[in-house]
Amino acid sequence: MEFDLTGEKSSKILLAFGILLLFSSVIISDLGLDSHVLMAVEDGALPWGHTRNIDPLASDQSYAPQYYERADVIFGILDSEIKLKSFVFLSSLILILVVGFHGFTSHDSDMSKKFDYYSASIIALYPAFIFATGRGYFEVPIALIFLLSHSNFFNNSRHEMSSSYHIFILGGLGVAAIAWIKGITVLI
Repeated sequence: MEFDLTGEKSSKILLAFGILLLFSSVIISDLGLDSHVLMAVEDGALPWGHTRNIDPLASDQSYAPQYYERADVIFGILDSEIKLKSFVFLSSLILILVVGFHGFTSHDSDMSKKFDYYSASIIALYPAFIFATGRGYFEVPIALIFLLSHSNFFNNSRHEMSSSYHIFILGGLGVAAIAWIKGITVLI
């Protein structure tokens, strides 16, 4: 019996294995350091001061940087490890579904689109996404935001470039949302 990587049956098996790996990483892994730090933010600052302890004023709370406004919003809602990991795992499943239904390997007409198990299995088995899902990092939601905000651009670049500006506005909003999640002021 030969294992054909491009066959639909083998792609389904790889997709199921990838989802099992994602789920097991959520169960087995602890939260990552960045997630712990961002969950500890109160009123825009860390209660123990600055995270860089090489500085002599590192433990002074008044010296601590006040750039954690997004942590109060995001991690105020996702205030426990279970909520955070569930959100990232759900984002992983949505990303797999979006990539599967988008079908990057099939260039057929929109009427005959099928679920692309091969592309979905590549996303499910991507090691960085498995690691980020288990640690509670936001790489997967960021990839999902980027894909959703740029999917019209990908569709039009396949056929013909439209002259409408809504594609570029939506892409810019997606990039601004990613910058906000990473803690960069969007106005910059």
